[in-house]
Amino acid sequence: MDSLLDKLFRFWRTQKVINHILKGSIVCDIGCGLDVYFLNRIKRSIKKGVGLDQDLCDYTEGNLEFKNIKIDSNLPFPDDYFNAATMVAFLEHIESPEIITGEAFRILKKGGKLILTTPSPISKPILIFLAF
Repeated sequence: MDSLLDKLFRFWRTQKVINHILKGSIVCDIGCGLDVYFLNRIKRSIKKGVGLDQDLCDYTEGNLEFKNIKIDSNLPFPDDYFNAATMVAFLEHIESPEIITGEAFRILKKGGKLILTTPSPISKPILIFLAF
């Protein structure tokens, strides 16, 4: 269970990302997590959202689609499909970030946005504190 501080940081981090998502976009959230928090926050303002995570079950809910995939190889989408791809606090958890970032750029439409967050060195003491 997340602490109040964890929830506050997650809200703040995702709010920064939301500010870059245009209304009516088709969005792919890579490494969305089981609670699919980010896509649930933006579902009313986007055309379609796709969440990818190796711990999810495949399902659809309204304009959101969730896929269980191992995120270390080719993504199951055509080139130039999404307006935005996001990786919120995810990239630092995978072994080959260059593979997934390459795939993210491949599935983005021309002019699409890749938006990602990672912890900064300044946040390390806070993250260590939150781990307890």
